[in-house]
Amino acid sequence: MQLTALVPLLLALAATTAEARFVPDVAALDAHGAAVPRNMPAAAARIAARAQAANANKAARGLSRKRTYDIRTGKDGKKCKVRPSGGATPSSAGSSSTPVGSGSAVVPTGGGAGTTAPSPSDGGAATTSPSSAPTGTSSEAPGTTSPSAAATTSPSAAATTSPSAAATTSESAQPTPATSAQPQPTVAPQAGNTPNGIKAGISSGQGYDQFAPHIGWWYDWTPNPSGHSGAPIAVPMLWGDGHLAGDQDDAQRFADFQKLSKNPPPPYIIGYEEPDCSTKGSANISPERGAQVWKETVAPFGAAGSKIVGPSMCKQIDEVWLTPFQQAGGSWDITNVHVNKNSLAGAKASIDYYYNKYCKPIWVTEFACVDDANNFTPCSDPGQQVQFLNDVVDFFQNDPRVAAYAISNGIGLDSWQLTDGSGALTTVGNAYLNAIKKYH
Repeated sequence: MQLTALVPLLLALAATTAEARFVPDVAALDAHGAAVPRNMPAAAARIAARAQAANANKAARGLSRKRTYDIRTGKDGKKCKVRPSGGATPSSAGSSSTPVGSGSAVVPTGGGAGTTAPSPSDGGAATTSPSSAPTGTSSEAPGTTSPSAAATTSPSAAATTSPSAAATTSESAQPTPATSAQPQPTVAPQAGNTPNGIKAGISSGQGYDQFAPHIGWWYDWTPNPSGHSGAPIAVPMLWGDGHLAGDQDDAQRFADFQKLSKNPPPPYIIGYEEPDCSTKGSANISPERGAQVWKETVAPFGAAGSKIVGPSMCKQIDEVWLTPFQQAGGSWDITNVHVNKNSLAGAKASIDYYYNKYCKPIWVTEFACVDDANNFTPCSDPGQQVQFLNDVVDFFQNDPRVAAYAISNGIGLDSWQLTDGSGALTTVGNAYLNAIKKYH
């Protein structure tokens, strides 16, 4: 035997010995895509890699390493092997063989069948065939997960992704990304705190016909607001406890309030008119007395389903009445605020004070442009009046802490009237109408 004939045998023997001697601790793929053991000598590794690549190429062509034959019986009765027509037979009919180490991965479909898709290790784009896309997976939404199958990967690829679906993985492998937080308003008033869903309203019925298409509610300090009808809700009020003889018809209003029906209850009830002051136009009730009457006359409407708007304060942010009223058992759903300021900053300070202290939605049941630091002097300049109304209405509309607001009708404020003697709107009335028309 010539020496050259021994070379193939020696190479084969070396490859066999290397495979038996070294544990295939795979660290990487060689240039042919074959797995290379971490501790295999370089020469033996190259031999083994070439052999593995040759077998892989043969498998890729769909050919069996072994020839198969048909057994036939001749005329003489002897049996013989006959090679079938077409040469070697496919190694696995009906299946697709994937070359070993080619960097392919099988992506399961919703029905469990796999289709071959090249992985990023091939240097090409990773794609998923349409038939392998799970049902319900959007090709346009990043981060969509496939609930139908666990992530299946080849040794050469950590995961198979589709460029049409930014990241398609199994549900168990990766949680759905959290939705980014959206800015939220500081406070969202509870549902039902705004009458007819329209914040704007009026105190008294002055200018009702002109304002009615643009307001959600109105009141006139009595238990039975009267003289007008239509969509705006007429809100009953308990003005005082009935002890003031002749002032604002206190006794009559108290008696009328006690006759109000709770079946059905009014949607809203407004509480005392400025009980923290003893001046004319204020209810002048102590917190303890106020809480006692409140629990007997107002609280039952709350139990029946009415939203209770608390007592208003004449001292604005200097009030010291509501806390002892609460401590004596008085409670309400909506804080009642009067704003008599001549600037937007003053109005904001009032809302901040009442919300921060009592943490309830707010109704501004009266507001007017007033210099409360200078003998409670109403604003008389038309330009200042219009500017104040525009600023404050925009503020009330856009602040979620404010659920409703109503302009003062001008009693005691000579230059702050909504209508003149003929019933026509004044400068203040027109300015308020134009300010609220922007919103409804």
